[in-house]
Amino acid sequence: MAVRNGKANSTSVETQVESSKSSENERKAALVKFADSVYNKPLSKAPIAQILNGQEPEKIGLFIKENILDAIDWKGEIPTHTHVFSSGVEERGVLLQSPRINVIQVSQRFIELRDDDEEGGIKAGTLLNMVFESNEGYEFYMANKEKYVLRRFYFVFVLDENNQNLHQVPIAISLKGVASTKLGMALEEFQSSLETAFANYNCTNRSSKKEEFHRLGVFHPTFAPSHEPKTEPNAKKRSWVAIVESFTTPNPDGSDFLNFFCEWKEAEYNELVATNPDLAMSIGKLSPIIQEHNRLVSGGIRYLPPAIDMVNGELEEPPY
Repeated sequence: MAVRNGKANSTSVETQVESSKSSENERKAALVKFADSVYNKPLSKAPIAQILNGQEPEKIGLFIKENILDAIDWKGEIPTHTHVFSSGVEERGVLLQSPRINVIQVSQRFIELRDDDEEGGIKAGTLLNMVFESNEGYEFYMANKEKYVLRRFYFVFVLDENNQNLHQVPIAISLKGVASTKLGMALEEFQSSLETAFANYNCTNRSSKKEEFHRLGVFHPTFAPSHEPKTEPNAKKRSWVAIVESFTTPNPDGSDFLNFFCEWKEAEYNELVATNPDLAMSIGKLSPIIQEHNRLVSGGIRYLPPAIDMVNGELEEPPY
């Protein structure tokens, strides 16, 4: 820096300041790319929540255990419900008989071992490295239905009355058999009603929408006990299962459509799915949901009461 009579040259100082600002702006521009979801870290584990079965309506519904609430940064009601699992273990958590949820993704149907494979050393409930929707998985399952069952995961955010998310990390609702079938049917009906309401609200022709649209809908089911399977004449072979008894839908004319839609979450959810492309759809064992499910199975965690398998009406013991 030039110095004259003990003072710095003002022109030189100004040049350096401008150069510094220019350099900072260039660096800031170069840093923009790191905001892209490709640089985001995928979820390392998918917290699994459960639908509690039973005969008493006040004791069934979506149950999120207390240790999971901490992991997902839960902002909702405090855990006050205590459930005693079939293993005798007591767990405190939040029980929601009629949750409001955004369904981010629905997995394909994973093929799960019904009973322990002593010869292969594989525990009942372990998910195989294939899904029913693939040619290989379909042929395998159809030839071995007596040994395997299908399991599906619903990745969701639970919402408050204003449709704001009550947690930061999505949870996976794990279901199989009639409970999964009933939930899937109800969700499809709701999504259809959402499409109709949207078309009428915007005065456009109705058209089927993709999951990017559906995940912004507010699905509000109510669970109730049901003695399943209904087709089984022998009552002793039935079991009480929590199924979707009803769900709210927007008015067909679209007059209350905005109460059922969260368009402001589009960027957030799209980024979440882009960061976690195998969140629900991966066929490999590296999928977070498969890892977490099989971890619980290998640990011998068998908490839930039996659920009904839709295929043959037999009781199935879920792995956690």
